[in-house]
Amino acid sequence: MASEGSSPATGVGGEELDISDLERAEDYLVDKVLGNALNVVKHLSSCSADDKLTADADLLAGFGKDFLKHLDEIRGCVAKHIPGLNNYIPFEKTAYGAIKDKEIAEQKIKFAIEHLKYTSELFEKALVNTD
Repeated sequence: MASEGSSPATGVGGEELDISDLERAEDYLVDKVLGNALNVVKHLSSCSADDKLTADADLLAGFGKDFLKHLDEIRGCVAKHIPGLNNYIPFEKTAYGAIKDKEIAEQKIKFAIEHLKYTSELFEKALVNTD
């Protein structure tokens, strides 16, 4: 079930996906939709066997309309998160590791170049001093 104080997750491009919206939709689903279904079951269970066949059509239609309204509200809440879920890239499939490896290799090359320049200067000084 929903947890209190959830923190946003990071999606593609660094945008935050607020999981609390989805948790609220889950709570709403349990509260409204399942509560609505419970009302239908209670109504039908209170009817006699003959009445179940001819149960109050208007009342059941009202329960059905409420049920569809609640499902539509949940769909609206969840639908805005679908693009973020479709675009989600697991860490293993991101370019982050390759980018960091490139940066480390560039730093190693810079260090090697500086070291070679320093070594070259030492040789030049040594050659000048021996002349």
